[in-house]
Amino acid sequence: MRKHLLPVLLLVAAVWFLYSQTGRFEFLRLDDHDYTFRCAFVKDGLSAANVKEAFANPRHAAIWMPATYISYMADITLFGPGMGPHHLVNVALHTLNALLLYALLLALLPRTADAPGGTRAVASAALALLATAFWALHPQRVEAVAWIAGRKELLCALFTLLGLHCWLRPGRRWTLAATLCCALACMSKPTAMCFPFLAFAVACLNDTTLTTDNAPPKTRPLTAYLPLLALAVATGALAVYSQTHPEGRPELALFTASLPWRLLNAAVSTGLYLFQALVPVGLHLDYRATPGHFPLDGLLGFATLAAVALVFGFILYRAWKKGRQADDGTGTDAQERVPPVLTVRRLLALLLFFCAALAPTLGIFGSFGEAARADRFFYLPSLALSFGLGFFVLDLSRTARRGRRALPSQSVPGPQPDGPGPHPDVPGPHPIGPNPQLVGADVPGRPHPIGPDVPDRPHPEPQRSPKTGLPPLPALAALVVLVDFGAAFPLVASYRNDYTAFSRTLACDPDNGRALAHVASEECARFGRIDRGISLYRRSQELRPRDDTAAQLAYTLALRGLSSDYAEIRRLCAKFACDHTLDRKGMALEALGTTAMRQRKWAEAIACLEDSIKAPQRFYSAEDARLRLGACYCNAGRAMDAIRVFEPLTQSRRADIAPRARQFLDALKRNPKTVLFF
Repeated sequence: MRKHLLPVLLLVAAVWFLYSQTGRFEFLRLDDHDYTFRCAFVKDGLSAANVKEAFANPRHAAIWMPATYISYMADITLFGPGMGPHHLVNVALHTLNALLLYALLLALLPRTADAPGGTRAVASAALALLATAFWALHPQRVEAVAWIAGRKELLCALFTLLGLHCWLRPGRRWTLAATLCCALACMSKPTAMCFPFLAFAVACLNDTTLTTDNAPPKTRPLTAYLPLLALAVATGALAVYSQTHPEGRPELALFTASLPWRLLNAAVSTGLYLFQALVPVGLHLDYRATPGHFPLDGLLGFATLAAVALVFGFILYRAWKKGRQADDGTGTDAQERVPPVLTVRRLLALLLFFCAALAPTLGIFGSFGEAARADRFFYLPSLALSFGLGFFVLDLSRTARRGRRALPSQSVPGPQPDGPGPHPDVPGPHPIGPNPQLVGADVPGRPHPIGPDVPDRPHPEPQRSPKTGLPPLPALAALVVLVDFGAAFPLVASYRNDYTAFSRTLACDPDNGRALAHVASEECARFGRIDRGISLYRRSQELRPRDDTAAQLAYTLALRGLSSDYAEIRRLCAKFACDHTLDRKGMALEALGTTAMRQRKWAEAIACLEDSIKAPQRFYSAEDARLRLGACYCNAGRAMDAIRVFEPLTQSRRADIAPRARQFLDALKRNPKTVLFF
């Protein structure tokens, strides 16, 4: 246990050094609000009613994940509604996942007998630490950890890894524990429906025939997988129902693109996942999906997928060939009694793990929203790459070590005895007497049988094979980990707020309409650069004419008083003001009401603002609309209605709402006929 203390401390220190900066980060408007303080059954913390609602409402945000919602409730109950604790809990969960992966690698990487006189553990802590660090510190993990909405990926991986640990242990108790972990993983994110296949793959990876005791592999009967398969089927059915009838999120309904396009996107996404795993460049928050169109990186995805398939096929063929040689007794491995690490069985198990974990997130059978792919989707499938790295480095290291072993000793040329006979170095009868290994110069204190003039035959030195030319693999892998760590640090910093996150997206994809809308909103609200914000809004509207950017643009124009043209505002808000499902309806109605208020059309303004308050709320805050509604009531001579609206606003947590509401309320109480202006 002590020998693992230092690797564990190094791993924990590296993870927290990289991600501790997230404790100062803000929420991102992309899903963070949906899952936390804008979620009706989460924002009040843990309670029996909220937990019941989390289980009973599979349509919220088009995903059923009660375990994840309960974790958010626990954060609010324990630490309050602040943003920092949510981020640090994500870091803690990622650290636990890294430790579980380290322990799983130690269990899976084989130990082989290297010498007849003893054994040596090839699956050392250093190799397991290297493979774990490659996974935990890779830039592709940043999105799941630095983004609060990535909590579902972390919890799903946590319970999956716990379940795999339990599955490797024999006994009914451990089988029951693995089934429970599978259920918790499915309640964290429905993509855990792949757990039965992951368990089977890990059981195949756990080939104990390479251990020193040559014990047979401990396998479970196929009937043990039936409860896992039942959970997977139930989770899949619930996921389809959630995406068929989403609550307030029609954009997350089952993706309706054609099947050929979805298959094409799956192939390209897989290739790009693998490419960015090898070369972590171009990583950002939002990889847009555009049916019928693929950018230039689509070719890169195809090329990477083809190259990886060829390399994997070659390694698989090499493992099959070495296995046949070992079975026939003709191969080097058979002669040295050192079986290969990368067997056909292990390679197929790695492929099964990767494909099974990735398939639910490729959008072939369900929704992936507006994104073609996402780094968070690769959190669980990337475990297969970590396993593969460990086995690959181990196999190459053992191959290189066998190449450096001493070859059979060869004799040194020298004087030969008279007459025919075998070579003196060859055991057996000697023409001049007993075995020369027992007489003559080989025995101290005795004269040589053929005379004193013959010099003593020196003992031959063993010849070593020439160097194989292979690089120092552990050192090379450690260098790769350091490079990944350096690339991950600035990527983590980009998740500080909406502006930094989507600015990085625009740097990588300048035509991303959703990123343009988010940056435009930040330009207006955070920095007060209204002109630039409006120009970005208009460009986003050109790129995404069916998107709700029009409502945001109208909202900005109306609130800033930059457009007195009621017709323009109405044109921009037309489709949102009459749609009862979109959360932008409230924003559009507030824009209409604000414009009518500026034109002193009090009755029309009151009607629009009242409807705005009743509209579905996700990102939209109705407090601004309530404040304007109170002012319209006052100006229309309805002082009592205005007081009724202002009083709750005096308790608002927003620093710009509560003082204004108290100011209006005090003015009304002094003079009910006061005219209020914005």
